[in-house]
Amino acid sequence: MRAFLYRADGASDIHVIDVNIMSLKAFHIAFVLIATAFCVYFGIWGIGSYRDTGNFVNLCLGIASFIAVVALMIYFRWFLKKLKNVGYL
Repeated sequence: MRAFLYRADGASDIHVIDVNIMSLKAFHIAFVLIATAFCVYFGIWGIGSYRDTGNFVNLCLGIASFIAVVALMIYFRWFLKKLKNVGYL
């Protein structure tokens, strides 16, 4: 992909540069992995908070977060199978 850079002072110089933009597949993979890591951390926090305070809501949040981790891993595997022939860039 090409990008055009214009000078801020209004001069007529135009610089053309090549820009590599992350593909939608690569972004999606990174996003799902980050979401999974967040859910793991949040689940550990929720269960740890339940152990410290005894608040049942925190236990429910921790369990729900670990269920989300399993769902994200299943989705991630399905996504990789579906787009195995699509390049990353």
